[in-house]
Amino acid sequence: MDDRTHPLYLQNLFAANVRLVRVARGLSQEELADRASLDRTYISSIERRLRNLSIQNIQRLALALQVDPRELLDPGLINDARYRD
Repeated sequence: MDDRTHPLYLQNLFAANVRLVRVARGLSQEELADRASLDRTYISSIERRLRNLSIQNIQRLALALQVDPRELLDPGLINDARYRD
């Protein structure tokens, strides 16, 4: 996932970070969907890297996860101590 020139790099990074933060927060996909006013299947398709999101939905997810939207596109997030087991 570190080939930044790959056309789906940001989509893959976003998907991985959403899942990372969701799991660290102890939220199910359904709970995250409820908090973001989105459908659970939409959350699932994001995490499976099938969805190209709108800015509005990025904002909804960031608010629901209580993070700055930029964090969801941070390649270093996986090394952030807040999100490690």
